[in-house]
Amino acid sequence: MRNSEINSAALACAIFAAVMVTGCQSPRTLTQSAAPNPLRNQKEFALRPVEMTGLMVDDQTEENFKASKKSVQIRNWDGDKVAINGLFEKSLTAGASRAGISISPQSTSPRFTVQPAVILIDNGYYKMPVWNAISRIKMKITILDPDGKIVDELVVQDSEPFDAIVAPSSGGRLRSIAETLGLKCAKYLKKRTAG
Repeated sequence: MRNSEINSAALACAIFAAVMVTGCQSPRTLTQSAAPNPLRNQKEFALRPVEMTGLMVDDQTEENFKASKKSVQIRNWDGDKVAINGLFEKSLTAGASRAGISISPQSTSPRFTVQPAVILIDNGYYKMPVWNAISRIKMKITILDPDGKIVDELVVQDSEPFDAIVAPSSGGRLRSIAETLGLKCAKYLKKRTAG
């Protein structure tokens, strides 16, 4: 093997390792998409609160996660979940508004509904090796028609690495990720409603 081949192989391995360490992820995975597209030209959507039932936290059920925490940590965790819901809603609403789409809390008038559900949270706890200190949220977004039937379903995720200066707390990182996920959902709605 020549030196250039060895260098090329070493570079390829280094790039692969870097991608794996930084949390390679697709911004979204579409699991269902209605065709023909019933969302085309829709400009009003209802939004349900973010569901967090059956949630996995740091590779365990939420119940097991909470069982290992002190009462103050549980209160902080509950606050993080409330913040995730609020920041996702605020970010989605603002992002959709810029695209001419109105998002409002669940209403009684028939309209398409966005139903978000967090399915996984990695807090990004302080652990060695350093690439384990990545906070991550994975969320399933279901869009329902006015009759409650699934139109579209996708999984979005985002992550943020630990940074001692910029993002030292896992709660702060989770809040930032919730905002990013709201914007990703708004971007998806903009694409699907385009006429």
